[in-house]
Amino acid sequence: MKKIFKYLLLFILLIAVIKDCTAPKKEKKQITDKTPAVSSIDIRLLINYDKPQVTTHTENIFGLNTGFIWTQEIDKVPGFVDVLKESGNVVLRFPGGGVANNYYPDEVGYGYNPRKRPIGFKSIMLYNQTKDRKYNIIENFISLCKQTNAKAIYCANVLDGSIEKMQIVIDRLKKENIEIVGVELGNEFNLGNYRHLFPSGQVYLDTVQKYIQVIRKNYPELKIGLIAEGLFSDELDNKRNQFMHTWNKTISNADFDAYIVHSYFPIDDKQKNFDDVYLKSTAISNPYSVNYTARLLDYFKSINKGKEKKIWITEWGIFNYYTGNTFLQAASVGQFLSNVIQSDTLNKITVTCLHDIGAMIIPTRNNQKYTYKNETHAAGSIFFPYKFMTDIVVKNKAFPVAHQSDKIMDSLFIVQTFYSKESNKTFVYFINTENTKIELEIPKSKPEKQIEYIHAETLYGNSGSTSFLKDYPSKNNLINYKTEEINTEKVEIAPYSLGVISF
Repeated sequence: MKKIFKYLLLFILLIAVIKDCTAPKKEKKQITDKTPAVSSIDIRLLINYDKPQVTTHTENIFGLNTGFIWTQEIDKVPGFVDVLKESGNVVLRFPGGGVANNYYPDEVGYGYNPRKRPIGFKSIMLYNQTKDRKYNIIENFISLCKQTNAKAIYCANVLDGSIEKMQIVIDRLKKENIEIVGVELGNEFNLGNYRHLFPSGQVYLDTVQKYIQVIRKNYPELKIGLIAEGLFSDELDNKRNQFMHTWNKTISNADFDAYIVHSYFPIDDKQKNFDDVYLKSTAISNPYSVNYTARLLDYFKSINKGKEKKIWITEWGIFNYYTGNTFLQAASVGQFLSNVIQSDTLNKITVTCLHDIGAMIIPTRNNQKYTYKNETHAAGSIFFPYKFMTDIVVKNKAFPVAHQSDKIMDSLFIVQTFYSKESNKTFVYFINTENTKIELEIPKSKPEKQIEYIHAETLYGNSGSTSFLKDYPSKNNLINYKTEEINTEKVEIAPYSLGVISF
C-alpha cells in the first residue's frame, strides 16, 4: 500500500513539474501570432500658413486626475516629480476622483476617521494607508503643485462634508498662491452606486445649492462645475441614457459654469485571439472614429439653449487588464487630445484631466527594462503623447494651422499641424495605429527637421510593465523612444508610432 502511495505521489509531482515547465494553457490555446506584411504609402503634406490660426484652445486640457496617489508621499520623491515636470502637466485634480467623496481636510491623511463616519471599503483603505501621518494630504498636494507650477481643480466632498470644510481647502490653496481652475461639486453621484442617495438630478441640485451660493458670494472669481453625463443626441432611447438626459436637463438651469463629464473609451476584450483584442479596438478606442468631440458638443448645445456653459472632462482615458501601459492606450490618449484641440473651435471644452497620474508615472523595479526612466520612476505609455502635445501647445505656445494632403487619411493615421510665432517653428503631430509605413513629404520647409516619437512592434507593446504579462509572458514587447535629426524632405513614419516632427 505504501509503495502504491509512493508511486502516486511521484506521478502527481511529475505532472506538476511538466505543467510548470510548459506555457499556460490559456496562452497556448488562445494566442496565435499574426505577422502581416508591412505595407507602405507615400503622402504629400501641404501646410497652409495663410489661413488664420485657431486661437481658442486652452492649456487647461492638460490636466491629470490624482486618483489614489496621495496614499504615497510622491511630492517627496525627486524621481516622480522629475517625470511629472517633463510631462508638461498644467492642472492637477485634487484630491482625485471617487476619493473626493471621502475626503476631509481637517484631519490627518485623507481625513477619514472610522470612529466618526460610516464605514466604506475605500474609506477604510485610505484611512489605513494614511492614518500614521502627522498632517493632511493637502500638504503633499501643495508641495507638488509648487514644485511643478501646477494649477488645481478641486473636487469638493458634498456627500457628508460641509461648506466649512470646502472653504478650508479653497482658502488654503489661495493662501499658497495656487491657481484654482474650478470647483467640482461632488464626484459621479449620477451613477448607480449613488442612486439611493441621488435618485434624480433635482435631489443633487438641492444638495449642492448652498455650496453654489457660498462660492458665488465669497469666491466670485471661481468657476463651478456640476456633475453631468456625456451623451449623444442620437443615443437617448435606452433607460440609462434617458435617466442621464433628464438629470442633465434638470441641472441645466442652475447657476454654474461647466458640466462635469467623465469619458472612458472601451476596447473589444471579448475576442478569443489575443492579437484581435487590439486590432479590433483601434477604432472603438479612438475618439476620431466615433466623432466623439463633435457629438458631445452638439448634445450639450441642444440642452444649453444659449447659455454659456463649458464642459470639464475631469476623468478620461482607456484602461482594463489588457490595455494598461500599451501603445494602444498611448494612441487613444494622443487621439483624444488632438481631437479636443482640432474639433473644439468654440473653446467649449476648457478642462480635461487624464486618468490618472499613477498610470503615467510608475515606480521602477530591479531587472526590469523600461522605455524611459530615471533612478526611481518610469514613464507609462500615456506619458509620451501627453508630453509631445504639451511641448507643442504649452511650451512653444503653438496653435493649429490648416493642412492638406494628396491622399485621404482615415482615423487610423492622424496628422495635426501647428505653428508657433514665438519660436517660429512648425510642428507636425502624428499617430499611426496601422501596420503601414508612411513616407510623409513636407515640401517648402527647412531641410533640417527633428522627429521625436515612440514606436512599437505591435499595438500591445508596453513601456516597461503591463498587467497582461502575468498571463501572456510571451507577448512582452518594449516600446522604443527615439529622437532623430532628418535632412531630407521625406520623413519616414514607422508602423505603430506616435510623435512630433518639428522644423
